[in-house]
Amino acid sequence: GALDSGTSVQVMELLKEVAKDRLVIMVTHNPALAEQYATRIVNLQDGRIISDSNPFDGREERAEGAQRKKDKAKMSLVTALSLSFNNLKTKKGRTLLTSFAGSIGIIGIALILALSSGVNRYISDLQRSTMTSYPVTVEEKSYDFTNMVLGSTLGGRVEISENRTGIYADHSAMETSAQLKKSVTENNLTQFKKYLDDSESEIYDYVGENGIVYGYNVSFGAWTRDADGAIISGRDLTSDGSLVASGNLSYQQADSDLFSYCSEMMGGKDSAVSPVITDSYELLEGKWASDYRDVMLVLDENNAVDTKALYLLGALSEETYREIFDSLMAGKEAKELTFRYEDLIGKEILFLPACERYRETQEGTFRTIGEKDEEFSSVLEQAVALNICGIVKAKADNKSGFITSPLAYTSLLTDYVIARADESEVVKAQEQTPTVNVLTGQPFGKGESLKDNLDAFGKVSYDAPASIRIYTDSFEAKEGVAKCIVAYNEGVEEADRITYTDYVELMTSSLTLIVNVITYVLIAFVAVSLVVSCLMIGIITHISVLERTKEIGILRSLGASKRNVSQVFHAETIIIGFIAGLLGVGITLLLTLPVNSLLALILGSGTVKAVLPWGYALALVGLSVLITLLGGLAPAKQAAKKQPVLALRTE
Repeated sequence: GALDSGTSVQVMELLKEVAKDRLVIMVTHNPALAEQYATRIVNLQDGRIISDSNPFDGREERAEGAQRKKDKAKMSLVTALSLSFNNLKTKKGRTLLTSFAGSIGIIGIALILALSSGVNRYISDLQRSTMTSYPVTVEEKSYDFTNMVLGSTLGGRVEISENRTGIYADHSAMETSAQLKKSVTENNLTQFKKYLDDSESEIYDYVGENGIVYGYNVSFGAWTRDADGAIISGRDLTSDGSLVASGNLSYQQADSDLFSYCSEMMGGKDSAVSPVITDSYELLEGKWASDYRDVMLVLDENNAVDTKALYLLGALSEETYREIFDSLMAGKEAKELTFRYEDLIGKEILFLPACERYRETQEGTFRTIGEKDEEFSSVLEQAVALNICGIVKAKADNKSGFITSPLAYTSLLTDYVIARADESEVVKAQEQTPTVNVLTGQPFGKGESLKDNLDAFGKVSYDAPASIRIYTDSFEAKEGVAKCIVAYNEGVEEADRITYTDYVELMTSSLTLIVNVITYVLIAFVAVSLVVSCLMIGIITHISVLERTKEIGILRSLGASKRNVSQVFHAETIIIGFIAGLLGVGITLLLTLPVNSLLALILGSGTVKAVLPWGYALALVGLSVLITLLGGLAPAKQAAKKQPVLALRTE
């Protein structure tokens, strides 16, 4: 109506296009237009139909059983999002402030997760970097320290009661002793070695470059001579490290105390020293060991060696050693001593396997030759001369410390000791008379055994290692080795099952647990801000409902359902939550830059870096959306309940 004839035709042509797949109802006072374009004309007067050019007769459709379903008006989620987005665009400032307020809690949680992830990643990297230093280790006897601790705290002690009279027994000491014994597990390494000797065993899919190393308990003595050619012995030292006064041996220690400063270093497949050792230690003087007679002197990070070890090596005179000890006992500062590398390179160490300390008597038994015996000097003449061939120090990036003693020998020396024991007279005699103790000439009784004697003589079987170290090149491979051991245990008798020690996991699992506990506690505190955000979103959505009441009436009058109206406000909270999540993650990523700089300043460059994994980032965005959605549930429900007529009247 109220259009000129030209415009009227244009509008009608447009409506004609729309009418191809839509029902168009036109109300007009221009009968000419109706006659030209309408497919059905209904004339009304005073609210009543007076004529109908194409009246509807449903008898034919009913006869054919046809039923026409009335389409309900509905709104798509895209439309709801579009309406909400357009509304938020008109209030950009409030939307951004609301989103930022909602992101504060997300920022807090994201920073905590970033720090936690950084620490856990550092622990994981530490595990990987120490694979070669701390392999999966299987000992002859393993100890369950957890049971030991629990046993000392949970059982045995009688509760104290004020009403008790008389004397009660306290079982706590016996309980602790029992728990200690129960915590010891003996491993059948002979049986396990057969499994490892099979090259087709699945465990070899995970074994690293350093392979599997078998350790054997070999027994030997080591001595040096002073400048006058006299033997330097650990017998001359008391338990506190001081020198024994002449003739006073009441505090004497075991013979050859220098043995306690020696350990075997890792060997390579084709070399006496593993590449792991040569790569981790700097050769300061001399050469790397290549023969069983070669010994390495190992310095600490300060280029120092234990003073007692230097005395036993003959680098310190008795007078100097006594002077140092007396100064320290008097509370004075001992003088600083330094040595040139060449002072110790080539130093001779007299090496004597335990089996060489036994001599046969006229009665056919054997006796031990000690340092105080007259025959000891003749026994020592059969000692093998070892030499310090090189001096090494751990490199700056070697934080594991593969060598744990000042003197390190190769596995070639271990093989030499085993071979010497096999050929010794005392071992042969004992093996020929397994029921008789060759030291006493009497049958073995209580407290004595064949195994104890052979161990004392230095007899070692390659089939019965004292320890097995399985080296891996990655943390994942270590997990594979653990699974193989579990599978092995499932296929053998209970007595032959293996209990192993994973020192890396033992050290780091507790750290990871502590980090996770702290993370959870901090997140719980920060989660309070999420509750505040949820309430804030509810209030803001309620205000939006009040502001858009007339819009709600229009939507309902156009056919939008209550659910559609709820969707509009749900979409609005989703958009706000999504923006808040993105802001939270983005701001966190920016904050990690100064945080990492601060961590580098405090802890050292590259030690721990705050890193927010993408999985956490996506989860936090989802959490933000969920929080805002929950906050808007009540206002959205309130909006859906508004009556269309009342909503339209709202100004």
